[in-house]
Amino acid sequence: MAVVNIREVYPGVSLGLWQMDEEVEQLFEQYPHLQAYRSSLEEKYQNDGRKLEFLAIRALMYEMLKANGASKGLLFHAGDIIHNEAGKPLFRGYHISVSHTKGYAALILSRNQEVAVDIEYFSDRVERISSKFLRMDENASDLDSKLVHWCAKETVYKLFSEENLKFDDMRVKPFDTMSDWACDVENLKNKKVAHVDFELTMEFVLTYAAM
Repeated sequence: MAVVNIREVYPGVSLGLWQMDEEVEQLFEQYPHLQAYRSSLEEKYQNDGRKLEFLAIRALMYEMLKANGASKGLLFHAGDIIHNEAGKPLFRGYHISVSHTKGYAALILSRNQEVAVDIEYFSDRVERISSKFLRMDENASDLDSKLVHWCAKETVYKLFSEENLKFDDMRVKPFDTMSDWACDVENLKNKKVAHVDFELTMEFVLTYAAM
């Protein structure tokens, strides 16, 4: 239960990973400030899995702010994550991005840069939908590469959330999953290139970027 790691991935940019193997009530007990969201959480979600995602991200926010020396006042409001019209999460004076997958939650934050993160549990389900997110001019011949393409595009979509990018609006440049651990993704709408770092494990693929 709890934090897997919190680390600075770029100057002034923190990335946190949480393993979700606890029960909803355990998080309420461990983080009393989250009690303020109990009633709205009960109204919004019937499924405990969705409740756990909601709480785990806010518990992770608390731990990341604490690690960065935040004041007690800010820590008390660590759960106050809202979303704009484009669905982008917002938090008091920070740029943030969140993602969930089977068993894990990830959060990236920065005061000065736009940030984005995506996490996907390792499975072959992307094989069945690869034609929906891969362009003809992209090279993704194996499962690892397809997973990185999927997650990298999800990350870039979040990075440019106001543009509402389609999969075809993004092109992943060639990379090697065995040696590069990063790829460049072109936003074909605005001609900008996002550098996306990725991590492949036996359990998940994690991608993140800042700009």
